[in-house]
Amino acid sequence: MKTSLFAIAIFLFSHTFYAQNDTLQQEIMKIGTSKTMLISNGRVLLLEKFLEGDMAKVREIKDYLLSLENENYRALYPGEKWLILFWTKEYQPILDDIRDYKNVLHPNRNKIEPPDDNLFERLRVKSYNHKEDLFQYIENASLTNEEKEILDMHLTLGLKKDADTPDITQEQLNDRADWFLKTYPNSYAVDYTREYIRYKWGASNWGWGYEFFLGSGPLTNKLKEHFDVPAYIGLEFSASYKRFHFFQRDFIGITTTLKDIPSSNLIWAKGADAEFFLWEFSVGYAAIETRKIKLVPFTGIGGSNVEPPQDQIDKYPELSTFKMDFKTTYTIGANLDIKLGKGDEHFVIYTGWVKTRWILRLRYEYALPQFASYYPGYNGNMHMITVGIGAFSHKIIRQK
Repeated sequence: MKTSLFAIAIFLFSHTFYAQNDTLQQEIMKIGTSKTMLISNGRVLLLEKFLEGDMAKVREIKDYLLSLENENYRALYPGEKWLILFWTKEYQPILDDIRDYKNVLHPNRNKIEPPDDNLFERLRVKSYNHKEDLFQYIENASLTNEEKEILDMHLTLGLKKDADTPDITQEQLNDRADWFLKTYPNSYAVDYTREYIRYKWGASNWGWGYEFFLGSGPLTNKLKEHFDVPAYIGLEFSASYKRFHFFQRDFIGITTTLKDIPSSNLIWAKGADAEFFLWEFSVGYAAIETRKIKLVPFTGIGGSNVEPPQDQIDKYPELSTFKMDFKTTYTIGANLDIKLGKGDEHFVIYTGWVKTRWILRLRYEYALPQFASYYPGYNGNMHMITVGIGAFSHKIIRQK
């Protein structure tokens, strides 16, 4: 009895298993008519008819393939569809896509994509070889001049492939785009043209730089009676925005006393070393700029002091009596930058390209320290003429 029940169970299981396999086999065989296969086969047939020159059939297959598209499937990439539409002279769908380019060119990434069958490249090569015909079709179409210009640019971009198309350069596209943007500033294709047609690269509005400098310059009024002409050495960091420049400078002036300077019962002896310190923040504007020079008048504010060198104060602590604390100092002057090299030095800094230009800077500065208000008998100002070497950089960004 048990043996019979076991045999029956085996029979039923085997029957069910083979029935399921048969159903699955039939289902797999039906994949030949699935949407994925229809798209793949349709693309093959479309290319075949395209190469034969049967554009009526190409249009029919194109329409069928597009009818298969939904939220899950893509049958034609935008570039493929557009080249086909140029051949079939259906321009309004192209113009509609350009109007809605953000959605068209940034579609749902979860779609099942068409197979990698080289369709676009075959379309592009034949289109490039017959580009005069395609451009003439556009010219003969019942379209506005603006629409024709949009389509011309769009087709030119679709045909371009670097070394394979030497007569189509990005510079030509840039010139064409510039003309279009100037001629049709209110066109719905302005944003599309800036983002996809024109690729221009240039320096960003913001820049930064540095300078190491040396110099000298006479003092005025009572200051020149107390101290000899200082020799200056310093460092500057700068930034710019368009034609505005911002400078942060720190430097020291090395000099000597010209006479005995008394204070209380002490004397800072004639011929002793002395130091001027000046820090400043100034703002300038590039009044003149060419490929070789730049003139930047500026004005600023900072602080300055005069004191014996620190090593002398460490040795003779009583000299600290002669220290004049930092006091407000106003500055005015101008930079003359001489640009060195060809200006095409580029470096990679983290995420982008940076253009750096080496400069030789001649600077005249007139500083007005407010010593007299706190230290009677020390009124006077400072002339400073410095020569520096440095560099200025801009990040290279796409211009839109």
